[in-house]
Amino acid sequence: MNPQWTLDVELGYAQQKAEEEKAEDETEGTRTFEEKLRLVYVTPRQPPSTLLELTVNTATFTALVFALFGPGCSLYQKLVAVCETLHSKPVKQSKSLLPPLRIRQYHFGIISACRQFFNQRVRPSDFRDGTPNFPISSLHMIIPYISNGQAYENISFPPKWATGLSMPPAGLPQWQYQAPPPAQPSAHRPQHHSQLHSQQIHST
Repeated sequence: MNPQWTLDVELGYAQQKAEEEKAEDETEGTRTFEEKLRLVYVTPRQPPSTLLELTVNTATFTALVFALFGPGCSLYQKLVAVCETLHSKPVKQSKSLLPPLRIRQYHFGIISACRQFFNQRVRPSDFRDGTPNFPISSLHMIIPYISNGQAYENISFPPKWATGLSMPPAGLPQWQYQAPPPAQPSAHRPQHHSQLHSQQIHST
């Protein structure tokens, strides 16, 4: 359970999904076999690329954690602190200085902290009384990095997020977009030293 789960329920993603489904219905009888196969492939959820997207997504996930575990959950309390940091005036004023990669680093840092939280083992006795004994979350460690606009490195950070994502042009549904193929290496190959020497002999 992590913030990637709530990307689809945010307004922007929900509206995009509705437009995609409408376009699919309107072109049901005109699609080629290849297009139908491409529709079967589930497009991975794209991580936030702006401070606003990160703030909305984190707040939405925070609400989900609250609904499931209540205010006494350590993860919920740390998520609230992260939301307050994202909403703080200094961070908002520096949003233009935060590149998409930095935003994705923060997003993945929150995901990693959530994974660590839910990977901790608990005993049935931790939930028998009226106050559940939740595991301790380490999410607060990311707050100074967000406050100072610093990079938040993680060895498990997805390489695709680091190199950038292929985004569809404005107004084009994701299902109709095909990312450009990777650049092919040049057909020119350096000549071997012996070949160059032979050419020099013939030219003289």
